[in-house]
Amino acid sequence: MVEEFQNGREVGLALTAVRESIVALRDQMDASIAGLRDQLTNIKWVMGGFATASVAAFGYFYFTTTQLSVAVARIDKHLESVDARLDSVDKRFEAVDARFEALEARMDKRFHVMDKRFDTLTTLILNWQPLQKRTEGFGSRQ
Repeated sequence: MVEEFQNGREVGLALTAVRESIVALRDQMDASIAGLRDQLTNIKWVMGGFATASVAAFGYFYFTTTQLSVAVARIDKHLESVDARLDSVDKRFEAVDARFEALEARMDKRFHVMDKRFDTLTTLILNWQPLQKRTEGFGSRQ
């Protein structure tokens, strides 16, 4: 829209009005930008807090995982030494078992010989004893 001005005063007033509207628009935009800047600052702090918490959590998990790895390695090493000890104990028990098996075989032979001797002795003793008299009927005494 085009206006025609009659004198310089009207032009001055129009220019002042345009300047005031531009200043008001600039102030409004500055306020809007300041609000956005405040929001961005808040977002920056929130994101920074989350990032810090995430880094701290990952650091804690890394530290804990490292400690667990060291502990598991230590336990594995200890279990290997325990396995070696148990293997030596198994070998000792196998040697003792072999000794007992040999002893058992010798004792079986000896008991077998003793059984034969007792059988022989029993037959000899039975042959030397006089025969017992048979009684007639049960419970009758003579």
